[in-house]
Amino acid sequence: MCLSTSRKTVRINGKKGARQSWIFSSLTFLSVAHLVDSIYALISGAESRLLTIYPFIGEKLSTMLPIHYVSVSALVSLLCWG
Repeated sequence: MCLSTSRKTVRINGKKGARQSWIFSSLTFLSVAHLVDSIYALISGAESRLLTIYPFIGEKLSTMLPIHYVSVSALVSLLCWG
């Protein structure tokens, strides 16, 4: 009985670990996408495309300076990466 309980515990922890991995890998992908967009906005001088997709704060975020956008997105990408 104890052996089967420990197997269930391992199985539950395995699913939880996979769920956390999926969440963090998605956040990492989004942060790297924002980093690429911020570098493009800084080099080309164009307005960022990804910041405008957020419904409530998109207008406020699009007024951010490109250098701040690069630094924040680089910091978040590094934190999510590892």
